[in-house]
Amino acid sequence: MKIAQYGTIIVVIHAIAHGLHGLAHMEIPIPLFLLQSLFIGAVILLTPIIATVLLWMPFDRIGSWLLIDGFGCWIGVWALKTIQ
Repeated sequence: MKIAQYGTIIVVIHAIAHGLHGLAHMEIPIPLFLLQSLFIGAVILLTPIIATVLLWMPFDRIGSWLLIDGFGCWIGVWALKTIQ
């Protein structure tokens, strides 16, 4: 139960931060390619939400792995973009 609560808090903070980041992209016109938009939608936004739902169900192990994997993928892509 604690894992589900902490995971939900992390995902809510994550969603707020990325919502604000998306607003900044709209104010400063930074274009995104189709694959970038799909990655953002699927991995960065949708995966943590699905993981949170799974944390509150009997599939909490799958949800926690999905949450860790989704954030790990996001950090990996961020690191690669930073190196370039």
